[in-house]
Amino acid sequence: MKDPEGFEKPASLGTSPKPVSDEQYETDVERSIRRTRKKIKDYVLCNEFGLFATFTFREDRYDVDRCKTRMARWEKGLELMA
Repeated sequence: MKDPEGFEKPASLGTSPKPVSDEQYETDVERSIRRTRKKIKDYVLCNEFGLFATFTFREDRYDVDRCKTRMARWEKGLELMA
């Protein structure tokens, strides 16, 4: 039976990839670290910074409003110290 017009099967790309052992696969954590390092490097190379910092919000990382509030409090504390 012939496939309907527009629904033809894609051409084969050749042989399937060779199976690899679990040790050869990059873990999710390693992949995430690599992507993060690359992103930070790109930011640094594309900009001139006098200062650079990153912040991590462990408990509230999915609550954007709470993170903004905590950053605003921290920034206000810096202003009071100046």
